[in-house]
Amino acid sequence: MSEKGLLPLKELYEDSEKTALFYKKIFDDFPALIWMAGTDGLCWYFNKNWLDFRGRSLEEESGNGWTEGVHKEDFDRCLDVYLTHFNKQESFSMEYRLMRADGEYRWILDLGIPFYGLENEFQGYIGSCYDITEEKNNSIELSQSKEMALEALNSKSQLLAYVSHEIRNPLNVINGFITLLSQNDYDEETNEMLSYMRSSANLLIGLVNNLLDLSKFESGKVAYVKEPVNIQKIKHEIDQIYTNSIEANNLRFISTIEGNFPKPIYADEMKLMQIISNLISNALKFTKKGVISLNLVYEEESRNLQIIVEDTGLGINPEKQAHLFEEYVQGDNIIFKKYGGTGLGLSIVKTLTDLMDGDIKVNTQLGKGTRFEITINVEAPTS
Repeated sequence: MSEKGLLPLKELYEDSEKTALFYKKIFDDFPALIWMAGTDGLCWYFNKNWLDFRGRSLEEESGNGWTEGVHKEDFDRCLDVYLTHFNKQESFSMEYRLMRADGEYRWILDLGIPFYGLENEFQGYIGSCYDITEEKNNSIELSQSKEMALEALNSKSQLLAYVSHEIRNPLNVINGFITLLSQNDYDEETNEMLSYMRSSANLLIGLVNNLLDLSKFESGKVAYVKEPVNIQKIKHEIDQIYTNSIEANNLRFISTIEGNFPKPIYADEMKLMQIISNLISNALKFTKKGVISLNLVYEEESRNLQIIVEDTGLGINPEKQAHLFEEYVQGDNIIFKKYGGTGLGLSIVKTLTDLMDGDIKVNTQLGKGTRFEITINVEAPTS
């Protein structure tokens, strides 16, 4: 292949590298001490805030190096909590004293969750740590300390939601184009480049998804901005983002609009995109054959928008349906171990639907699929 023919691929590769550096900066600037461990339980990544806090290099902290800073009275308990949850691939939270660069031991709240790739394979753990020494010194109860740390994380939720919408979606588009390019017959060097690009894009998408999972979405912290929205634009963006990835899994994707939609409707575009994206992503995770469909329906009399996402996937255990929209709840423990995830997607859907005074219904059968129906009023706000 000529150098001219390779130029677009090289440009796309360079863009992927720039994106990787951008995401590294997000992790380095994130207001927490971030760590990551592989499937062997050994830590291989610490962000800049962690390394600055410890006053050590990445090489010194990697593996079990970071444990050298754990207070000897906390070491056995810390190790037991970590290994117990790691072996079960469960989320955990623990407190221990960690030596700061100036030699002072500081109380740390450590929150860890299992990390899964786009193919739902277990890849290790990602965690965030917060200095809670002041709360400890002021004799604040453990539960209050956790609540303060989580509240600090939740305060970033709106920003992270924006980052998810503005950055993760373009990454999905890039990934889709890489998939299309991979269907052509290139020389060995080009195919290897495409393979590397796809792996890098998948890793970045997975990191962003897990970073978003670290922030629990609370309805009281997020405003609902009802503004003019073009429903055709939303459908077009969803089609661009998900068509290739769904079809790459040997599934059909059907996306339709029903009803005489006014131009415009009035809602919060970003929140509508989040609801649809979470529902489709959830359907894609649990559907191995058949169809995933999105139907946007306008009810003229009530001036309601219906968002209907239906799949032919696994369905949901009836005993679990009552708790389906609770944070960190999975449909089934076996499904959790096989497919991964933190159980936040449907909780976010419920939170956003409630925020917009909407309604959500679920119709599901084990082995036959699931239908989610969201209803939101989209008439113009009164002055």
